[in-house]
Amino acid sequence: MIVFEYMNKGTLRQFLDHMKANNFADFPWKRRIHMALGGALGLYRIHNMLPPMLHCAIGSDKFLVNSNWEIKVGIHRRKCELTPYQTSIMSSVHTEPFFP
Repeated sequence: MIVFEYMNKGTLRQFLDHMKANNFADFPWKRRIHMALGGALGLYRIHNMLPPMLHCAIGSDKFLVNSNWEIKVGIHRRKCELTPYQTSIMSSVHTEPFFP
């Protein structure tokens, strides 16, 4: 069994689209900075994993927002691997979610 934290605000893309439609200017800067730092921390952890993991095409749909406005990185469907002799990146299935 895999248990995930419930991210009730959905993806960052969904959240930004909703905020844009409902006057994003009212969203406090302190909260924006807190969310940006959470996303940066998640990427930092991915880049420093052992063994290394290339996130390939990461976008706002890979960042999840919870009820406390915290950003978590949810990369659980695909992982890219590069062997020492490869000249291009191959994708493979990776089932573990990654949350900071």
